[in-house]
Amino acid sequence: MNEREAAPTLILASEAARRLAISTRTFWKLVERGDLCVIRVAPRRVAVDEADLIAYVSSRREGASARRAAGRAGRSEGTAPRDDSLQSR
Repeated sequence: MNEREAAPTLILASEAARRLAISTRTFWKLVERGDLCVIRVAPRRVAVDEADLIAYVSSRREGASARRAAGRAGRSEGTAPRDDSLQSR
C-alpha cells in the first residue's frame, strides 16, 4: 500500500450497532438488505468501514440540516420557495 492510500478504519459489528443505537439483530438486518457492507476480518468477526457507516448515517439524515443540504444542492421537485409574507403577525 502506498502512502496516499490510507487503510480504512474498521469498526466491529457490535461497535457499529452501538454507534447507530440499534441492536445487533437490527444491524444484521441492515446488512441483509444491503444497506451496510461488512468486511470479514476473522472467521467469526466482521467489521464495517467507518466511511461506509458515516455514509449510511448521512443518507438517513432528516430534519433541518438535511433540508439545508438539499437547499444548497438545488431545490428538489415539489418544494415551494419559502414565503415569509404568510407568517402570522
